[in-house]
Parts: sequence; C-alpha cells; structure tokens
Amino acid sequence: MTALLWLSFLPWAWGAGPTKGPLTLEAYFEAAQYPFTASHFKAIFGEGRPSEQSNPGFAGAYRGLLARDGRSPLSRLENAKAASLLLNQAVARDGSDPRWRLLRLILEAEMPSWLGLSPHVQEDRAFLNSLLSKRSIEGRFQNGLRSSEDWSKFYKN
Repeated sequence: MTALLWLSFLPWAWGAGPTKGPLTLEAYFEAAQYPFTASHFKAIFGEGRPSEQSNPGFAGAYRGLLARDGRSPLSRLENAKAASLLLNQAVARDGSDPRWRLLRLILEAEMPSWLGLSPHVQEDRAFLNSLLSKRSIEGRFQNGLRSSEDWSKFYKN
C-alpha cells in the first residue's frame, strides 16, 4: 500500500516498479530526470514514512532536487542548506559508504560557489576515484555489491 501511495505522487517512479522504494540510488536518479516538488518529497518523507533524520543521505539528496526545482529563491536557498546539512550528516555517520559521497558530490558540484556549500567536492571525488581504482585492480568487491545500490554506474568522474 505504501509503495502505491508514493507511486501515485511520483510519475517518474513507474520505471522503478512498485516493489522498489524511493530510498535507492536508482529511484533518486530516476526522480532527478523530472521536476521535483514538495508533494513528491512529502510522499517519500511524510507522516508514517521514513523520516529525514533516519535517512539523512536520501533526504538530503531529495532536498537537493527541491533546491534545484524550487520556485522561490528563498525556498531554494533553504532547501540547499538543508540538503547540505543532511548529506554531511550521512557522511559523518558512515563516510565509507560511497552512496553518501556520491550524492554529496552531485549536490555540491551543482551549487553556486558563492553559497559556500561546496567544500567537499575534491574530497568526495578523490574518495570515489580511489574506490574505482581499487575496484579495477581487485575486480569486483569480495563481498559483492548490492545490485540496486551499485553507485559506480551513476558516477562519472
């Protein structure tokens, strides 16, 4: 029922299929291809669904889409700041997870530099490039990858 509810608000999600929730890289990158609104965000993080604080990485990424697509400059700025804060929290919680580094890099690379919200671009790019080079030397990770969370297919260095 929950999947159907958010699908009704998210026209882009039909490609993701009803069994996949919005808290995956695939769903995020699908959403990023279309205009994203507060209704979309509320459908994902609204009452009775995953909270922003328990999912700061995806909450920050989706807030970044709100900043990109917002109508008023003030709401765009507020969402950009919230997105930055949430993604920084996700990296602070688990800095070894490449998903959070990738999402933060994408957000910060798109931010105007005068906002002062882009201090980690080089750090995150170096981290992801290091993982890619390690991966090419060792082959696939020993533990295997979460197929829906294979961050490298979304990363363009």
